[in-house]
Amino acid sequence: MPGNSTNANGMKVTDEIIMVETGYEFSVNYQKGSDKFGFVGTSIHTKGDGIETFRSFSTYVYDTAVLI
Repeated sequence: MPGNSTNANGMKVTDEIIMVETGYEFSVNYQKGSDKFGFVGTSIHTKGDGIETFRSFSTYVYDTAVLI
């Protein structure tokens, strides 16, 4: 699932995406070698970054909580 983002933390065409999960108004992905997941869509509560508010992301962002 290649993409191109103007966001400094966004997904690049050369990223190796190894997992994608899609929900009602969002998608998350995991790219090889990353310790965070990518998020795109609507975040009504939190996207794993501890901020609870309504937000919408039109490009993938990788500023989520660290995966363990």
